[in-house]
This record gives sequence, C-alpha cells and structure tokens, in this order.
Amino acid sequence: MKESSFIVDLSTVIFEESLAQGIPEKLAISIANRTKEFIQNKYACDRVYINTLEKRERNIEVLKQWMNGIPKNTIARLHGLSVSTVNRIIAKELKIRSE
Repeated sequence: MKESSFIVDLSTVIFEESLAQGIPEKLAISIANRTKEFIQNKYACDRVYINTLEKRERNIEVLKQWMNGIPKNTIARLHGLSVSTVNRIIAKELKIRSE
C-alpha cells in the first residue's frame, strides 16, 4: 500500500471539520490555511500531515507482532514494509507507550 494512503493533509481535515460545524466556507479556508502556516512556521516544516487511523492500527499491530517474537523481516513482508521502516515503527510506538 502506498504511504500517501496513510496520511491526510492537516489543512484538509481542519477545513472539512469547520464546514461540518457550520462555519462559512471562506472562514473555514482561512482557519485551515492560518493553522497550517502557524504549524509550518513553528516547527520549520514544509508539509503538515497526520496519520490516519488505518496507519495507527497498522503500527500498533507491527509492535504487537514484534513483542510476540515475530522476526522483523517477517513483519516487514506481512505489511509490505522495509525492515528499517519496521524498526522506526517499533521505536516510535515504544516511545508513545513510555510517555
């Protein structure tokens, strides 16, 4: 599965939720754009994305499989990932659990 299917642009989420809450379209666009610009400036990044639930669930599954003793190369093959990506996911999920 392509990485892009797992991420959503933050400004799109803010815009769509603003519309759903009844905020006029022009104001919703302004809120979304200003929020995105603020985050980009504060964190010095070009793009602002959030993980979708599908990716989060996959990452939790990867960690569970690893904790159950499944080799990383097997986990990578099961999820169509590289072993280095599996290593990053495990490190990230362990950090989240320790916070």
